[in-house]
Amino acid sequence: MMKKAISARGSNSAASSEKSMAILTKAARSPAAGKATLAPPQRESSTLSTPLKGPSLMGILAARRFTNRLRETVREKRQLREQNANLQPTYRMEPRNKFQPGKVERAIKDVVDQRLEGCKYNPRLCKTMTRVLSEEVKEKVKGLKFDRYKLVCLVTIGEKKSQQLMVTSRCTWDTNFDNYSTYNFENSNLFCTVTVYGIYAE
Repeated sequence: MMKKAISARGSNSAASSEKSMAILTKAARSPAAGKATLAPPQRESSTLSTPLKGPSLMGILAARRFTNRLRETVREKRQLREQNANLQPTYRMEPRNKFQPGKVERAIKDVVDQRLEGCKYNPRLCKTMTRVLSEEVKEKVKGLKFDRYKLVCLVTIGEKKSQQLMVTSRCTWDTNFDNYSTYNFENSNLFCTVTVYGIYAE
């Protein structure tokens, strides 16, 4: 009886070992298990792998232009400081050469008569002529050497059509030194009024 029991136990253990070996071989041959064992490892994303973007060409050019402009501004300010350092205060409270309306009127007349003599009214031409007369009259009056005077020139040009026109002005200034001069010109088809104001700057 003991021998039969031992042989029965040996046969049972052999059968169980064969079953377990069969299960392991099936698991090894199954495609799911192969995929599970051969799955590649996941790569960790790294932020350092992305390349860093440098400044654009337009940004570099804009920075250079800004730098050059800044250098020019500093250079101009330095030159102005050097010029002002050489000037000495005069301590004068009145001009050496006061604004003289008679001389100014003659200067205006010379410029206006030369420019508008025989000229016919044209809107486009007269629009440009007002600017030209204003600049030329101011340069002519500057030649009279009214030192430390600021000059303002007002020019009016219009077509003559039997109409009436009045040009007026009102100023707040020092009556001892500030003054003005006016000259009126007209021909067959246009008129012109030029007024120059001289304001003394202490």
